[in-house]
Amino acid sequence: FFLGSINAELMLVEGLNMNFRGGYNFQSQERISFIPTTTPVGSWYGGIGDHQFYDRRSFVFENFLNYKKTFGDNMNLDATLGYSLEQDRLQTKGQYGQSYNFDAQGIYGWAQLKTPGPMGIGESQRQLASIYGRLFFNVSDKYLFTFTARQDGSSVFAENNKSAFFPS
Repeated sequence: FFLGSINAELMLVEGLNMNFRGGYNFQSQERISFIPTTTPVGSWYGGIGDHQFYDRRSFVFENFLNYKKTFGDNMNLDATLGYSLEQDRLQTKGQYGQSYNFDAQGIYGWAQLKTPGPMGIGESQRQLASIYGRLFFNVSDKYLFTFTARQDGSSVFAENNKSAFFPS
């Protein structure tokens, strides 16, 4: 297991800042389970065993500009323009079996299985790239105007439509 992040902010000129953010997450997990023959379900199948491994790696990177300006005594402008990139990858592998007395050797008796299941292997990936902007204008803390827009490109969108625009 590893989880890390970094955040940096740089003032370019008065009122204009550039922000860098990034994070990485790695998780590795092993799951072992068995249902012994002493349980109703286990006795029906002659014992059930499951041994799975999961590896997940994900990262996010975001880079954005933020501009803040006050006009007179009662008007404020806050504008943001940015880019973000995310990626997630999951790999799995495992074995399932039944008709073995897991009561005696637990999950480690795979060689004794009468009906071993095939070794299962899987992988999934997901990516998201975004460009976004936000404009916020405040007049006397009485009139508030916000405009936002986002253009996303994602691997989970429909096959012929991997990009979408989201205004508000």
